[in-house]
Amino acid sequence: MNRVSQKIFKTFENCFNGPEDKIYLDKNGKIEHASISSFKRVSTIVQNVLKATIVSFALPVAFMGYFLDKTINVFSSDKKPFDEIPDVAIDDIVDALPKDIGFADSLFQSCGLGTKYSKPDFVGRSNWNESMTKEHMEVESEEEFDNFFVNYLDDPKTLIKILKDAGATSYRFSLERSVIEPEKGRYDFDAIHKYQNFCKELKNSGIEPWITLEHFVEPMWFTEDGGFEKEENIEDFVRYSEFIIPLFKDYVTNWMTFNEVGAYVFQSYIRKVYPTAANKTKQNSIYLAAKVLRNILIAHIKIYQNIKKKYPELQIGIVHQWLKMKPFNPNNPIEELVCYYISQITHNFTYNFFKTNKFEFKVPLSANIHLEIDKDQKITDFIGFQCYGYPKIKIGFNGGKKYPGYQVKNYTIPKLKLGATFGSTCKEGGKMQSFGMLFNPESICDALEEASELNIPIAITETGCDSRVQNWGDKDFKVDDQTQKKYFEKIFSLIAKFKEKLPLKGLFFWTILRGHLEWERAGTVSLGLVKVDKDKDGKIKSHELTPAAKYIQSIFEKAHARDYSSKEEKIA
Repeated sequence: MNRVSQKIFKTFENCFNGPEDKIYLDKNGKIEHASISSFKRVSTIVQNVLKATIVSFALPVAFMGYFLDKTINVFSSDKKPFDEIPDVAIDDIVDALPKDIGFADSLFQSCGLGTKYSKPDFVGRSNWNESMTKEHMEVESEEEFDNFFVNYLDDPKTLIKILKDAGATSYRFSLERSVIEPEKGRYDFDAIHKYQNFCKELKNSGIEPWITLEHFVEPMWFTEDGGFEKEENIEDFVRYSEFIIPLFKDYVTNWMTFNEVGAYVFQSYIRKVYPTAANKTKQNSIYLAAKVLRNILIAHIKIYQNIKKKYPELQIGIVHQWLKMKPFNPNNPIEELVCYYISQITHNFTYNFFKTNKFEFKVPLSANIHLEIDKDQKITDFIGFQCYGYPKIKIGFNGGKKYPGYQVKNYTIPKLKLGATFGSTCKEGGKMQSFGMLFNPESICDALEEASELNIPIAITETGCDSRVQNWGDKDFKVDDQTQKKYFEKIFSLIAKFKEKLPLKGLFFWTILRGHLEWERAGTVSLGLVKVDKDKDGKIKSHELTPAAKYIQSIFEKAHARDYSSKEEKIA
């Protein structure tokens, strides 16, 4: 879209925003609210009406420019610069890898911590505990839940053996607050000691622990108290973080406060598939998403400020997923509008905050939430970069064809070549992952290009590929290990292309074990890279590397040889 049309549409869109709900956060962590008087509310409405009236006269010009651009696009190639990137030599791939390479995990998903299926069993319960039913998750019966989980904390050596076998030097996982702090202000030191021993065993085995403080899971008591929907609960999480981080500082250098903050509020408040206090209310979900996202960012900044003052040697980061929706047909205005607003919530609002130090969550008639901090204030040591691809959203005619994809709706009359399709899908000849993304590893390049513009150190804390794939023309999803392997063959080459522009602090693939619980999708998604055989108590009896894991292992082992050679040269 040309700049003139874009500016007119943006100005018209802003006419439907209410007065700014703004917070100032100073370098000492003090919060100051900008007052919103009744006069300001009324004057904002009057100004918006007048502005909308004036701008409406320019809308025909904007629409003409928009449709002219679309007409030109029809006759131009839609191939992106990253659609075809040649493979990179193995030596160049290895040379681009950081020292910390391995796999990422959430101990709620792999061990069931915080639920009645927890391995090992703890007192604390998370806000997901009540969601472990077939009404909330994609299981045929609740008996399935017990089969998802393994016992890492009581048996770290078995996991370490698998990590070493797969070539890892690092392991990213979560501290589950629900078992560490089962009641507000009361800590379970048995759980803390098990976690400390887990970290110690990893460290002694040459595996560097990277810890995420919150990975989509809260204690049940915290959710019942409003969670991050309440600004006053920010300090509660900051208190917990300041207590727990020093207990692990001898083992852990790299910390992430929150996982995928934009994706979290989208899943929790827009799709409403994650448990929240608001699930039982009728509040404006977009406004709540904006408020929660702002409160989480404030919590992160406060933790960063406080921890860095006391322990400057620690690295404190936050994780963001580059989750952008793309229109299936770039010339379909409905698809474009839907993708624009979803992407604002899942990606742009958060990304722009780290780029500008200004948070502006604006959705017409729903939310106008702001957070301002000093422009020169440092708010993170690194960004955890995550990308699984960009969903392509189709909302339109299908010519009688049935498009593949998870929960894609096809309404067709094949004989008349008529019908419509709604959902995340792919073009003819493509393939879809059960995870919801089309198979297109090249999309990570666009995300890495954007990440490089932040000028903040980056660790790829997650990327991966679902082994359950639906090819064009297939009725169902089927396990396809070779497609999963092909993803990583391509990903290594793509990452290596950004070596000079974006040197990596760490690289982690999601996830180590096949058969873990993938949130509300339960076991219908298969992103794991190692097959395991478990007993009824969750103890791993044997394991087998998948083709993708074997390929990753071969690359990681070459990186080990590089690091060993480098050490030998320094000694000499």
